[in-house]
Amino acid sequence: MDPISFTLVRSSLELIVDEMTLTMVRTAYSGNIREAMDFSAAICSGTGEMVAQGPCLAVHLGSIPAAMEAVQQRFGGEMAAGDVYMLNDPYCGGMHLPDIFLIKPLYGSDGILAYLVIVADHVDVGGSTLGSRSVLSQEIYAEGLRIPPVRLQQQGKDVTDVWAILRQNTRLPHMVLGDIRSCLSAFHSAEQLLRKTVAEYGEPVLTQFFSDSLTYSERLLRECIREFPDGHYRFTDWLDDSITAPEPVRIEVSLEVRGDELYFDFAGSSKQIKASINSTLSFTQSSVYAAVRTLLPGSVPNNAGLFRPIHVSAPPGTVVHAQEPAPVAQRGVTGSRVIDATLGVLAQVAPQRIPAASEGGISSVRITGRAADGRAFVIWDSMVGTWGGRPDRDGVDGCSNFAMNVANASVEIIESEYPVLIHQYGLRPDSGGAGKYRGGLGIRREWELLEGEATFVMRSDRARTAPWGLAGGKPGARSSSVLNPQGEARILASKFELQIKRGDRVLHEQAAGGGHGDAFARDPQAVWRDWKNGKISVEHAAQAYGVIIRDAAVDCGATQKMRESVAQPADPTENRVTPDGQA
Repeated sequence: MDPISFTLVRSSLELIVDEMTLTMVRTAYSGNIREAMDFSAAICSGTGEMVAQGPCLAVHLGSIPAAMEAVQQRFGGEMAAGDVYMLNDPYCGGMHLPDIFLIKPLYGSDGILAYLVIVADHVDVGGSTLGSRSVLSQEIYAEGLRIPPVRLQQQGKDVTDVWAILRQNTRLPHMVLGDIRSCLSAFHSAEQLLRKTVAEYGEPVLTQFFSDSLTYSERLLRECIREFPDGHYRFTDWLDDSITAPEPVRIEVSLEVRGDELYFDFAGSSKQIKASINSTLSFTQSSVYAAVRTLLPGSVPNNAGLFRPIHVSAPPGTVVHAQEPAPVAQRGVTGSRVIDATLGVLAQVAPQRIPAASEGGISSVRITGRAADGRAFVIWDSMVGTWGGRPDRDGVDGCSNFAMNVANASVEIIESEYPVLIHQYGLRPDSGGAGKYRGGLGIRREWELLEGEATFVMRSDRARTAPWGLAGGKPGARSSSVLNPQGEARILASKFELQIKRGDRVLHEQAAGGGHGDAFARDPQAVWRDWKNGKISVEHAAQAYGVIIRDAAVDCGATQKMRESVAQPADPTENRVTPDGQA
């Protein structure tokens, strides 16, 4: 295609996935979709390759191919116009049970022209705990309703038996079924726009764009990879524990750069465990794709062409390639550590493109119970926090890291809809890893239950293994959770299920981003601005950066003496992590 036509068609498809996203936000029932935007929308070609993705979770980037393959294998010769297919089984194309995929084929004059895809995180799909996200489940069967590829709609009409099964296997049917209807509404609006695009440009042009777009993204990534030195590289990162045992969980990756291709191998990672932080291979692959995507500018199309030069392998039966019936409800934290390990090994071949470690992934919070009238409630309050320091600028404070592009829940909405009071919500001063470019600050939040009893489920990490810095940058602060910090405080693990009663409080302080570069090379005025904005204390400015602040100004002479007396040369290879969190 000529560049102008290519750009016009690309813009049209990006508009369509944006419209799908906005329709979901406008019509969804649950806060995790409506407010936090924990879902993804995409368009796939007629062969099933993803060609456009909406502006939500980057970590969903590589999950769609596995779902498409599962549906095509099951229904390849039986598909019809108006069909919608559904699945969530992690061992048959899914990720974890709350993430339900919906896939709709769109037909042209010569068969399937494209597919519309939405994967959304639903509030409850059954299982042993309200919210379907137990950290203690030991088998997939305890985590909820497993859905293999099935028809949700056939030729435009509901398959009523499937809807009945969904209704009977969730504690919140009005929300779950309402959110699924929201997905179908998004499909409807997207189909109308795609038909207009076809009418304007023609099916041959659209089909050619699919092919050219995939090839374009692939070519740009291969050009980037060719800049890297061939060779073998290795990096190891850790999860705090396996929930049922205190030993850290090892995530080890080796990278071979060979010409214009990358080969990632996770041999050496810990065995799968009897707790819900296992990851399927498809989700591990998706996490690697999201990390590699950071090497390219935002102008490169997000599509399956990016996957072609990337090869990901992991031994079956490991925590990054779990085998049935391993539980996977909280696999997101392992995916986050896969991303960190992937960035750590990429920093050895592309040090000027890779940031230090972020907060370690979303701190996923579920407060579940029953209100005074007996109705079940699920408070979805996942905390997204910060970026690590980058090679040319600070990490971002109070913002989701690039792979988990969701939003923090609104305090006002939580307090107006549920029996919970938020006592604290803000940034943690002095938490960002020191460096020439500071790591982003972590977030703190404190909840109080106002009535009855509830179950508090927390899935966080980085309480033992701090987010690492790069190029001499220091680790970010570690996370912590405390029950009733205002009274007889009880320190909690990074992952727990806890029964709380009226008046109980839980305070969580999220980890912060690692620093990038020598902290004593940081501009003293940047340190002063951080102090002025309340991000660091006077003591931290002196201890971490060698910057002396007196009378609300930088004391240049004292700062120079401090830095000269204690400065040490930065080690540009400092990017390794040990189980005790020392970077």
